Amino acid sequence: MPPIVAPQDSRSVSADETLEEEKTDYQPKIATLEVDYEKREVGSELLFEGTSEKGPFDRLDPNPGFYEIVKTLVLSVTLLPIRLLIVATILGTFLLLSKLWAAINNERIFSRGALTFFIRVSSRSILFVCGFYWIEVYGDAKLKKGTPIIVSSHVSFWEILYFCSSALCPSYVFKNDCLTVPVIGEVALGALQGINVDNKNSSGGGSAPLIKRIEEMEEAGPESDYRPLLIFPEGTTGNGSSIISFRSGSFVPGAPVKPVLVSMPFKHFSPSYESIYTQVLVARSLCQFYNRMQVRYLEDYIPSEEEKNDPKLYAENVRNIIAYASNLPMCDASYADKRAFHKRLGARLAN
Repeated sequence: MPPIVAPQDSRSVSADETLEEEKTDYQPKIATLEVDYEKREVGSELLFEGTSEKGPFDRLDPNPGFYEIVKTLVLSVTLLPIRLLIVATILGTFLLLSKLWAAINNERIFSRGALTFFIRVSSRSILFVCGFYWIEVYGDAKLKKGTPIIVSSHVSFWEILYFCSSALCPSYVFKNDCLTVPVIGEVALGALQGINVDNKNSSGGGSAPLIKRIEEMEEAGPESDYRPLLIFPEGTTGNGSSIISFRSGSFVPGAPVKPVLVSMPFKHFSPSYESIYTQVLVARSLCQFYNRMQVRYLEDYIPSEEEKNDPKLYAENVRNIIAYASNLPMCDASYADKRAFHKRLGARLAN
């Protein structure tokens, strides 16, 4: 298990407190305190293998009890098909409208505002149908002038729909693997002006498209058609129990960022997407009466000259701020660690 690092602050969550929360209703804490943006050294605290500690890619939800089993069986033949049918209808309508927009965009009959409206309404409708009836939002989502990038913690694909439904409706920096996903790849590259990068490259070598986009946005000015960029610097999803390592490539441009925290409190089933089959996650999520999502916007972070010249320092300081504000520990795990964890998990299940 990768070592977990807790921010050096008296308000950080101890391992015992974390375990106690996991025995009951898991709910990542969101601090209501003002965040101190001073750079701080990050301490390290090793958690030994073989203990009952949960890693960032473990499932945190409990094994289904009698209630959850019966509920899932009943809703899988009643509510689940209805929800899937409605979602398919919404997606089909959106794709039709987006293709129409792309076909006539040269004549400027549809404005960018019209496409943004379609994206926002479709995304929020899908979330509502899937049980996210309300989203708990804290903080000011408005970007200050000159802040082109939003950096967010990453728990599942559900928060992507939230950001699409928000007033920001940003573009995405997404991994190459997304290009192979039906609908997602087309929407990400086309309607959302997405940028695809190599998620297997953690050294920052895949940041060239990002730098180019930032330069284009600066040249075009604030009134351009460019959307703000949303980046998940962790490079993968975790279970929300800690903040895993940030990739420095997202911070190479040296542009100001808007940090965002996302958490998904649950009781019976976690909507997190770390070590679960996609089909199972979708089916189980849609078999819940409701799902919860909390989003907290922090103040825009303007890097110092030192941080602009050192993307790793910049990334670590922003990571430290998000960990401090969320009251969660920091875990030095990466996408490579997640792949290794899945490999070990697969071998264990095969045996």
